[in-house]
Amino acid sequence: MGLTIGYTFSTRRKLDLGGIKKLLTPLRAKAHALDFEEVGKWVRLGRDCEFIRYRPPGAKRFADCLPPLEGWLFQATPGDGCESMRIGLCRFAGVPGWRLESFCKTQYASRHGWERFLKCHRGVVELLWEAKALDADDAGKAVTGLIFAHPQFERLEAAGVATHGAATRHAAQLVKTLAASGDGNTR
Repeated sequence: MGLTIGYTFSTRRKLDLGGIKKLLTPLRAKAHALDFEEVGKWVRLGRDCEFIRYRPPGAKRFADCLPPLEGWLFQATPGDGCESMRIGLCRFAGVPGWRLESFCKTQYASRHGWERFLKCHRGVVELLWEAKALDADDAGKAVTGLIFAHPQFERLEAAGVATHGAATRHAAQLVKTLAASGDGNTR
């Protein structure tokens, strides 16, 4: 559990593997510009990839999921405590266009303070907004995700901090105190 941002990159452009890498390259630059803790190397994906799958509608088992035919991917870690983002596009047998579904849990960055969490969370959102703008002339959406369903996300987030920030920091301190005590029992 925890605060997690789910997203899907996709394009129906008729691009080859080189064109896909070129399309994604500005996102690597944006991750560096956002001062992400780590921006990984390019990884070329193929049928032997074991960690990326597409789940067709109705698929109930992992065995029903499809491995990529080909694609490009890099990982970017916004900051300490935050999961890495998988950024890329793949082709899958019988699926039109290029796509990649993933998620990034940002909540654990809060173990290092509210400011760290906010930097990581906003970094993920800003990178996704950048990706959304990349494919603006495409017939489909470059990036989809529930985070985009609420265009005032950052305003609401800031209002939440203003209203509940002190209580949230206090709760985080209590959790740290319990963890340091080694008791773990929250009777």
